[in-house]
Amino acid sequence: MIQLATSEGLRTLGRVERDPLAGFDTTTLVAGGGALWALTRNRRIWRIAGGAAEQLARVDGAIAWCLLWHAGALWVGTDEAGLLRLAGERLERVTGFDRAPGRERWEQPVRRPATTWTLASDGARLYVNVHVGGILRSDDGGASFTPTIDLADDVHEVNVGADGRLWAATGEKGLAESRDHGASWTHHARGLHAPYLSSAVPTDDGVLVVASSGYAAEDDSVYRFDGRSFARSAGLPERFGAFLGARQLAAHGSRAAVADAAGHLHVSEDAGRSWTVAAEGLPAVRAIVIE
Repeated sequence: MIQLATSEGLRTLGRVERDPLAGFDTTTLVAGGGALWALTRNRRIWRIAGGAAEQLARVDGAIAWCLLWHAGALWVGTDEAGLLRLAGERLERVTGFDRAPGRERWEQPVRRPATTWTLASDGARLYVNVHVGGILRSDDGGASFTPTIDLADDVHEVNVGADGRLWAATGEKGLAESRDHGASWTHHARGLHAPYLSSAVPTDDGVLVVASSGYAAEDDSVYRFDGRSFARSAGLPERFGAFLGARQLAAHGSRAAVADAAGHLHVSEDAGRSWTVAAEGLPAVRAIVIE
């Protein structure tokens, strides 16, 4: 099943169902704990199950950007490099993250405060991607955090493959790979037209990335990494003509999906080797979940 968070609510590919978030700008969406979890207008957190949506919490005093189900709880990343955890209907600040080593050096360009941009989990470990602050790893449920990648790599998305390998989309060095939970990294850029990556998503046979010449550039292109080099695949535009950010590309097993600014959803059933248009006329797609 492919679920979409859009500027007008939720969409399920191939189904016509009542939308429990109709009219809400749904800024991100994740699955976990037997439900879907949605963030609307970067503030309100909803649990969606059985076709119904229940608002559980509201983020006050910050803008929320990402959600993750990890260790039986929902985790929320915010601006000002914040990390929250939902306990029942109460959001609690993860104070261990506030004490993370190197925090004083986290800062976006033009001296803007850092933002907790993406989150990932391998089941045992939590990975927090700060823009710009690298990737922090917690092995103890958020009590403490360890820095991993070099801050200068400017990470835009972190994900974990089914084999436990860690993948990161970086702004200057292409795709970063770690086989030891972030202790060391290898960078890959061969075959890309530019090394600025905004997304990196593992499949069961390779990794899909979005590459462009820089932030807000209009030369975004999707590539497939086979372990050696990158190549474009059949069925996708050579250039998307608009910036594709984290969460607008998703994969599960051999199935993948990517949304474009023209309202098309492109789907692959072979780990990104080939693509077809599966839906048209969509509102702006903010995030994709494949289950």
